Amino acid sequence: MSHVVFLRPDLNYSGATQRTIGTALALLEAGSRVTFITRGGSRSAAAAAHGIEIRPFELAPGRLGRPFLRRRLADLLVELKATSVHVSAADLAALGPVVARVTRRLGLPYVLEATRPIDREVEFDSALLRAVIVPAETLAEPLINHGRLPRELIVVLPGAPPDESSDARPHAPLGHTGPAVIGCTGSFDEGFDGEWFLEAARIAKQAKEPWRFVMLGEGPKERALRRRAREAGLTSSVTIGVPTTDTALSTLRSLDIHVSCRTDTGPGWLALQTMRLGIPGLFAAAGEAFTLIKDQHNGILIQPGDARRLADEIASLIANPERARALGEAGRRTSFERSPRTAFNAKICELHGL
Repeated sequence: MSHVVFLRPDLNYSGATQRTIGTALALLEAGSRVTFITRGGSRSAAAAAHGIEIRPFELAPGRLGRPFLRRRLADLLVELKATSVHVSAADLAALGPVVARVTRRLGLPYVLEATRPIDREVEFDSALLRAVIVPAETLAEPLINHGRLPRELIVVLPGAPPDESSDARPHAPLGHTGPAVIGCTGSFDEGFDGEWFLEAARIAKQAKEPWRFVMLGEGPKERALRRRAREAGLTSSVTIGVPTTDTALSTLRSLDIHVSCRTDTGPGWLALQTMRLGIPGLFAAAGEAFTLIKDQHNGILIQPGDARRLADEIASLIANPERARALGEAGRRTSFERSPRTAFNAKICELHGL
């Protein structure tokens, strides 16, 4: 039986984590055993509920633990009887040397996956590295130019959230009583423009709009975003937090409008999941958004930082629910046509020899 072991430093609520879980599900469905080596996080229980084994392990130890990382990781991979390794990390350059040397020592084939831009060289083993997966074309060139990774190993594999979890909505967007719910999702880091979203919420409050705003995520900028919300007097209209394991997908389904705030890569896995749910989307005009979105047809492109335009477009959709639903349906079709789950599953299994 094959056993694919994922090296994922954390399991926080982010598009990258959801992509890792979605990738693991493809392998589980093909009959492989799957284990995550990770420090854990808010999505650990969700991963375990799918049948993924979780082995607590620190892949980015402090100074005292660094000299022992390779040996401890090698011992764990031997104990697990891994047949291949899948590495998903924001900083592949930091983890690359460890993975290359451990897999070389054990003779294990492996796959790298980059969900953020790379700005320095990534060490790799040319005999064992099977592929470098990127979710969008825009991430390929930095891997080649800065990461020094071979072009022929780059595999562009757009996100494809599982179809069975995305084919139904309890209600149509804006088809309920009460205030409209506008949400954004993802990792609160330097590539996530949460301030843009909060400024649009402030403009809406000034206009006395009754809308509710929800920021679903966590990360290094969370404290600053919470402070900004307090300073702007938005605590009654803006909720910031992580959905619970049981309600994560239903929380997404409760949104009437989704705003993609990623400015480094463009829309990620979570934005694609909202598209699959038929939720109309507003997208920061950056990265893969230019390829994915036909403006005013299957989504709306907005210059990052233009909070007035963002607030105006939200108001326009809320005032015209039929247009909002048509936009969401067009986005839904685009998502399924561009990245069918069957093709995603087949490629992941091929890369891991299943």
